[in-house]
Amino acid sequence: MLEDETTGNGTLLCLKEGLRADAAFIIDGTRLNRAINQHAGNLEFGLVMKGKPASVGVSHVGVNAAEMLARPTSLHLREIVFALNKDRSDLWMQFPSPFQISCRRSERRPATHGSRLGECAVLCDLPPPPFTLATMREFLTESAETFSCDVGP
Repeated sequence: MLEDETTGNGTLLCLKEGLRADAAFIIDGTRLNRAINQHAGNLEFGLVMKGKPASVGVSHVGVNAAEMLARPTSLHLREIVFALNKDRSDLWMQFPSPFQISCRRSERRPATHGSRLGECAVLCDLPPPPFTLATMREFLTESAETFSCDVGP
């Protein structure tokens, strides 16, 4: 058995070794009652929030990028993606919630001790159906631009 859920390295390892197959079984805990003969894929994207670094002693003059990314931005992103489930087409009504998002890794930059964070990044996963990748990218970009204008610097 090869790990493929998190890194994709299982698939890459098989390809590197020259292994080819006409079919594959994907073991997944989300559909216990049936096999899945197709998978829509996953869109991975990153967000970077820029703040204004400041010393802890005068933190009120800074803007903590991690706080801005963690609270208003991530929650807004979750809300707009989940809201897409309300207006999905009849074809997608068989799924309880085809639009999902998961923010799975964050990092702070720079990681200086005693300073408010100047920049923070998060890596997210999003299955694109029933949108195409291009449509989902456009939706996320427009939503981010609108949100950043609403929140302001």
